[in-house]
Amino acid sequence: MWIDPIIEEVRKNREEFAAQFNFDLWAMGRALQEMERASGRRVVSFAPEDDRHLPSQDEQEPVSPSPPPQTHPPIGWHTAESTRNR
Repeated sequence: MWIDPIIEEVRKNREEFAAQFNFDLWAMGRALQEMERASGRRVVSFAPEDDRHLPSQDEQEPVSPSPPPQTHPPIGWHTAESTRNR
């Protein structure tokens, strides 16, 4: 099996970063936010939680189900109809 060196490097870096915070997701999140602030780059943020309005079940419009995805025969699959014209 072929091993992608870029993927291996990303996984190694992820493991090292997580180990610095004892694999605590909240601590990693706080550290990433601090890194974001320290970068000085403009970061898009959403409105504060209390300014958001999520409609209740009564306020939501009914959603019609989406049509099922079209299925096609696998590549290389030939039906009787597709081989008749050959």
